Amino acid sequence: MLLKSLPLIFVLIGLVFYMALAGADFGAGIWQALAGGGEEGERRRDIAHQRDGAGLGGQPRSGSSSCSTVMWTAYPVALGSIASTLAAALLIAGVGIIVARCGLRAAQRHDHGRASSGASTAPSPPASVVAPFALGAAIGGIASGRVPVGNAAGHLISSWVNATSILTGALAVVFSAYLGAIYPQRGLGAPLRVRADRVVPHPCARHRRRRGALAIAGLVVLHEDEHRLYHGLVAGDGLPALIVSVLAGAGRSRWSPLAAMRPARYSAALAVAAVVAGWALAQQPQILPGLTVSQAAASHATLVAVVIAVLAGA
Repeated sequence: MLLKSLPLIFVLIGLVFYMALAGADFGAGIWQALAGGGEEGERRRDIAHQRDGAGLGGQPRSGSSSCSTVMWTAYPVALGSIASTLAAALLIAGVGIIVARCGLRAAQRHDHGRASSGASTAPSPPASVVAPFALGAAIGGIASGRVPVGNAAGHLISSWVNATSILTGALAVVFSAYLGAIYPQRGLGAPLRVRADRVVPHPCARHRRRRGALAIAGLVVLHEDEHRLYHGLVAGDGLPALIVSVLAGAGRSRWSPLAAMRPARYSAALAVAAVVAGWALAQQPQILPGLTVSQAAASHATLVAVVIAVLAGA
């Protein structure tokens, strides 16, 4: 049983790293989009752009491809069902990642000849919103049981355009902005929020309140839209992870940004990891409706090969 679950644990760990590292770069693009106009907005965009790119170059490609490769090899029926039913959401997310990457490279070329970043000319801010939202909506479709087993067996649109998916996509965008605000900027050492506060007032306290309100709204939506998952989070195996996520977010808000930047970043990553773990624990043993992890797993020899390959690569 452990061998059948181990590749899925690797996938979830890869998803956490992807969300924490690439999500922080998407967050920098989101802060560019929210910077506003005028001179103050241009300063905020310049600060956010200097944060942009610390992980975007490799994480979206290596992280997503590693997770999909392990899923494809170890759980082929599950991945085939997910990729075919959620094809539209995954396509939108993929295009968003590509556009964000192209915008980053264009802005970096501008930087070689300009003192200012020129980030406002790059297309990364809207793409940085679209990509995490589409990925979150796809995860919401899986979590809400709207991806049945089979090739394109689920609805192409309603599988990821529904209450749970929209809330999950919004949470993914908010989490990205949250991570982008406290992770260190490229070559500058201080989080975006700290540097932005030194230049112009930054609405981070208001952002924390919105993040908490959205998380509470997410539980309400799950209660109405997917009660099984809601019960698994608040009264089942996912409850410890939910508590850890709440405590990590609350602890982060109490720390001084200058005195405890490193613990704050660890706390942010822990909050993301707890959310992913809570989802997995609340949904287990099913990977899709009517399909358990054991049923979806490949042969013993294939699983052994996958585990050895992942450990060697790590």
